[in-house]
Amino acid sequence: MISLLTYLPPGCQRTPPGPIRAGTPPEVVPVTQTDATDAPRILCESLIGRLGTCLENEPYVVPISFVWHEGSIYFHSSADGRKYRTLVENPRVCLEVDEAEFVPDEDPCRLHFDYRSAIAWGRARVVSEDDERLNALRRLCEKYAPGSGERLSAGKVAGYDNLAVIAIDVDALTTRQNPPAE
Repeated sequence: MISLLTYLPPGCQRTPPGPIRAGTPPEVVPVTQTDATDAPRILCESLIGRLGTCLENEPYVVPISFVWHEGSIYFHSSADGRKYRTLVENPRVCLEVDEAEFVPDEDPCRLHFDYRSAIAWGRARVVSEDDERLNALRRLCEKYAPGSGERLSAGKVAGYDNLAVIAIDVDALTTRQNPPAE
């Protein structure tokens, strides 16, 4: 695995930033806050989300697979990891999802990304009711491997002692995109 913090492509060298020079400022690309009704579609289509938590003034962000269903976001976790401990102690969370495409340009000041993103804020809770838990796991399976959810049984799920299913009951949604919606 290559660390993006240390890897430099061939022909590139790390140099300290130089002084800011007067001149033409880079073009500011407009970004729009879009109608939040678009957020469920973005959440349904996104494969990876970034879960943001905080415990004792220490932020923690971790990528997760998830599924959006009827106003809640479901994912699974180990019941003894940092993510789980943080959620139990401070259930206030957010989840960010996005898709982006780099837009090259001859003018370095016009390099940018076209993107759309959604952020959901809410409260995380451990799903303890068996039917909700099984249904959430089936929906997760269906999202990532269509046709597999129906093969997941309650007995199979019960065999994983350390499995936690988490629901985020969403309080607020926002979306943004660049270029602005037409």
